Amino acid sequence: MLTLVVLVGANPAIAASDSSNRPSASTTVDLEIGFRGYFKPGNWVPLRFRPDAQWMQRRDVTFFAEIPDPDGYPVRYRLDVVSETGEVVGVVRLGRVGSPVRIVVANETETILWSHLFRPSESTAKQRFLPGVPNSQELIVVLADGDIGVDEAVQAVSFADDVEPVVVSLMSWSELPESPAAYEAVGTLVVAPGPNENLLPDPKRDARRLAALEEWLENGGTLV
Repeated sequence: MLTLVVLVGANPAIAASDSSNRPSASTTVDLEIGFRGYFKPGNWVPLRFRPDAQWMQRRDVTFFAEIPDPDGYPVRYRLDVVSETGEVVGVVRLGRVGSPVRIVVANETETILWSHLFRPSESTAKQRFLPGVPNSQELIVVLADGDIGVDEAVQAVSFADDVEPVVVSLMSWSELPESPAAYEAVGTLVVAPGPNENLLPDPKRDARRLAALEEWLENGGTLV
């Protein structure tokens, strides 16, 4: 289920400070928006964040992502805790190219205990969050063990710059979303099974991913 709360009456601009209400202990910064940082504004996309262990160990906190809508008003999305991986995940929608994302940790009274503002940039070891792919360009997601020639095939076709497809390469089924809505920005998913076991879905571990993929295909998604 997609859970979002529009912050009515909130300031249209999310505050520009990089962090606030920081606890004394350090907090690990590890964020991924979309597929390896690639997403389309206005489309539902997956979000993953790896909080510091101190927050994952607590049962009295809730994680949110606050993101401006197309009019600049912040929308709050509740994130789900995945204890097995030490992550919080969700499906969110970025309203504008270049929109920031604020991750918030709040207690039971919704008092903010910690927050951090992420801005799109070049991907780093700690952040995969790029400015956004224009809706005129197809997003092709490739799950394969190495290069299988999709990039070369795209480059062999004479596309105008504003419509040339963007190819994103994944290396594991664990990188695919567990919600069919998170595929909204994807034009084509290419899966090339290989000897790497990460490229083969586990019926138990990946049950939700397989169900999400099946629903996406039933709704018109393209799998190659």
